[in-house]
Amino acid sequence: MAIIFAAAVVVATFNPASARADVVDEFQSPTGDVYCQMAVNNGVAAVACEGGGPYAAPKPACAAHLAWGDRFVLTQGEAPVSHCHGDTIRTNPPVPILDYGQTRTVGDITCDNEPSDVTCTDAGTGHFFTMSAISNTLG
Repeated sequence: MAIIFAAAVVVATFNPASARADVVDEFQSPTGDVYCQMAVNNGVAAVACEGGGPYAAPKPACAAHLAWGDRFVLTQGEAPVSHCHGDTIRTNPPVPILDYGQTRTVGDITCDNEPSDVTCTDAGTGHFFTMSAISNTLG
């Protein structure tokens, strides 16, 4: 139940009218540095990943008091975003490991894990985010 609640909180950020999300998959990188949850909210796929390195973008004012740049959310059909947060989406182990070279997909969104990074891409829009120990990026 904690997994569904965590995903509902993240996905509800984009659809406050409905805080119900069904977690389809969760995984972490072999190093444990990046953790992701894939969910479907009212038929719309989304992925939220947390971890990685610094995000080189101007920090919003809320980042003075909350974490920012270490969690990205990609909702199908939209650009990826990072929001300030004071919580975590990580669940208690064991969490399945996504080995290097493997992928996970929900809707049009596919996450690919390589030794250098985890990249999640929306095939419909081309929007993506990448998380690695060196840096986190949005595209």
